Amino acid sequence: MLRAQIIVGFSDFQEQTEAANLTFDQVRRKLVGHIHIEPAKPFSLGTQYALKATAAIDALAASDDLPPIPEFSATEVATAFGLNSTFVASSETTLQDGRAAIRPDEVFLLGLAALRSSTGRNDRRVRITNAAVRDLTGQTPSRSDRTMLAADLALRLGELASGTQADDPSFDSRRSALDRAIRPRFLDSVQLSREPIQDLLALAHLELSESRDSLSEQKPRPFAAELSALALFHLLGTPGRRLLERATKKEAGGAGYISEPNVIVEALISSEAGLTQLAQVILDGRGARLPQNVKGASDPVDAVIQSGELLDAAGLRAVAGDSSDPGPLPESPQSRLNSQISVFRQEVNNLVERVDVIGQISVTNDEGSPALIVSQGAPLAAEAGELQKVVYRVQGWAQSLEDQITRARKLALASDNEALDDPL
Repeated sequence: MLRAQIIVGFSDFQEQTEAANLTFDQVRRKLVGHIHIEPAKPFSLGTQYALKATAAIDALAASDDLPPIPEFSATEVATAFGLNSTFVASSETTLQDGRAAIRPDEVFLLGLAALRSSTGRNDRRVRITNAAVRDLTGQTPSRSDRTMLAADLALRLGELASGTQADDPSFDSRRSALDRAIRPRFLDSVQLSREPIQDLLALAHLELSESRDSLSEQKPRPFAAELSALALFHLLGTPGRRLLERATKKEAGGAGYISEPNVIVEALISSEAGLTQLAQVILDGRGARLPQNVKGASDPVDAVIQSGELLDAAGLRAVAGDSSDPGPLPESPQSRLNSQISVFRQEVNNLVERVDVIGQISVTNDEGSPALIVSQGAPLAAEAGELQKVVYRVQGWAQSLEDQITRARKLALASDNEALDDPL
């Protein structure tokens, strides 16, 4: 058992500058913080996450590195991470100076942006967060650790802002689902623009259009990231509401386990219908309505959809293209498998042709001839980006084909179909 430590005084031996003048609270954390974070009988995970997130937010606020909010100063933004902020309202509210109050889903997004967003390996916000947690615990958090901290912080901030905080038994499962949902790389660029939802949706559609069939490296999609982050609050941020679930649950009809939340989120931001559904979820949440299923509608509406249906977890997976209902299928598992192999073969052939074209960029006739990349001026980044895209797509198709083979074999076994016994 570790002995108690009593601090009767301290002296800062560093150069007495404003940056090095540590406060008593900072000294206390550095000396004994790790004893309380990892004692013989450890605190609950929620308590550990809360302490680490608080230390990180305090450090980010001290260095003016909290995520910005349009029309709000850094000091005003910092109050949004605390209790009883005068700039946060649970519903649409106009402040005395005419600015719109910060909404609960926007506070939720701020929590994600503070500890989840990243601009690269040497991101300043990440370094400050790591240093704050390391000073508290003696250990540097990994990327997955910061993701879980962000999920816990965002849920708590969102519930405080909306006034729905309670002793909710579903909190741990919602935090786990949110942790998975915010792992995709496109959320590295999440930030708050406060654009109207319809405008934000139009910008996200434009990003999606520009990202398709692009020969350059995949660009960040901040508007899609913002749209999905705001929607995640209304999908998971309310006690008892879990429209995204972990893959520990099986689909109805015994079709296997459901996909993880990160797979669903990435699928939603990869189609116009998915982005529209996310926008509808936000509008319904802000309008105090239960989420509605847009069912292929071209535009979201800030009202009750006549003859519409409520959105549930299965419906959300269906919008993402991950429904357990496969729709019309070929006559047998073998024919379904053959059709998938045919599509895969054609796609691979297309990729081979594109790789051959790329290879010609750097072909030289002899040692004295300049490379085409020099003479024609083709950017090297475009070549590297295209090759990375080819590798990514081949890996995706290979995984898809493997999933189809597994599913076909299970169906064949269930129906005593021996068509798959022959080697492919």
